[in-house]
Amino acid sequence: MLSVVSPTDSSATIFCPPRNFHFLPQLSIQGYPHSSVSTKACLKLPAEIILLIAEHLWMLTGQAKKKEALMARQRNMRNFSEVSKAFHWAAARWLYRCPELGTGESLIKFERTVSQYGTKLGRWLQVLELGKIEPGIHNELLARLLSQTKPVIFEAPPTPFGVEGLTALSASENIQKLDLGRVSGIEFLDLKQTISHLPQLEHVTLPFEMAIVDIDISVGDWPASIESITLGGTLDPDVMHNFQWPTHPFDLVLRNCRNLPTVSQVATLDSIFASETIREFLVRLYISSDNGLLSSSMTTGFLYSLPNLVELRIPLDMVEDFLILPAPVAVLPIKVLELDEPGSGSMQKKFTSFLRVALDTNLSNLVSLGLPQIPPVLWKCNYHAIHNKLAAHVRKTPSVELPDLHGSRLLGLWNMSYPQDSPACLCSS
Repeated sequence: MLSVVSPTDSSATIFCPPRNFHFLPQLSIQGYPHSSVSTKACLKLPAEIILLIAEHLWMLTGQAKKKEALMARQRNMRNFSEVSKAFHWAAARWLYRCPELGTGESLIKFERTVSQYGTKLGRWLQVLELGKIEPGIHNELLARLLSQTKPVIFEAPPTPFGVEGLTALSASENIQKLDLGRVSGIEFLDLKQTISHLPQLEHVTLPFEMAIVDIDISVGDWPASIESITLGGTLDPDVMHNFQWPTHPFDLVLRNCRNLPTVSQVATLDSIFASETIREFLVRLYISSDNGLLSSSMTTGFLYSLPNLVELRIPLDMVEDFLILPAPVAVLPIKVLELDEPGSGSMQKKFTSFLRVALDTNLSNLVSLGLPQIPPVLWKCNYHAIHNKLAAHVRKTPSVELPDLHGSRLLGLWNMSYPQDSPACLCSS
């Protein structure tokens, strides 16, 4: 029997496994040896101090997202766990909170250990990111793992997601961020029904292999907590015209949409944004460059039909296609504009001149402008004018109306080419 003493207990030993008990055996798959904790080695420190040391050690690299940094954090915690039984117990909580599982073999061993000890280990897991695992993971394995844990963030591996996976997913009521981008074999109506059972879901990425060619408004509603939807795959213009969107403010990301760089691209975009619901409630829009480029002969002014759009992020070479530059007479409501590297690799020669004019016309509400690296020859003495105009916009905007920026995003003019902080997640909080 395992014996766990409350962390508030004044005794130094908060977890006492029997001799030769290996509490974290699956972590050896990351290159660590099996636990060799001695039952005789117990440092006489209060449990509260041990827990604080473990938390501080974890937070030292808490914001790092690169694999090398994550593995270094795992090694630090593994070494920490070898000090004594009390240290071993304190480290387990963090190692199981955000496990680094990079192969199918490591996932199998991890699931086997979690199944063996049940909720004693599974209760600690909050972040389960499996997107880098090779294809071929069995549905039954994922279903068992989801039933034993209650992740807050779940990124599914590249594998067909059958009935077992959807059933287990619908019971994972703690999920706040769900990434199914690499999943295949899911019908939209089945997935929508599953999502409707996740009351805390805030961010969802739908499968990029999925074709939305049929909808049924009677099949589930978006959770009231939903804040962001990432959409990809094949989008039928006629279906998207009647697509059911959340009826509260939300963000929309368009990535890996297969039929945007085709002759139907404008019809697809216009059909998405023709919805009265999306016009009323869309506040942030991100159109990724991996959707392909719009033809310069096919322009659309749908942005001017979104009165509550606060933030927009698109590739720089789409500003002409979306009637942003050169500036028309109408005014956009956006306060934050981010222009990614152009997919075509080229920029308008008059880009900065057009931008300077636009800040007095259709971009007069802008207070934050992120740009990629602009060749000096294209600035043509416009840099200081653009910088000063944005600063003036910031000064005249009431503080309560300024957008809530995060990471390296700034008010005024800033360079998106500089390294940006990774989005905060529960793995590091």
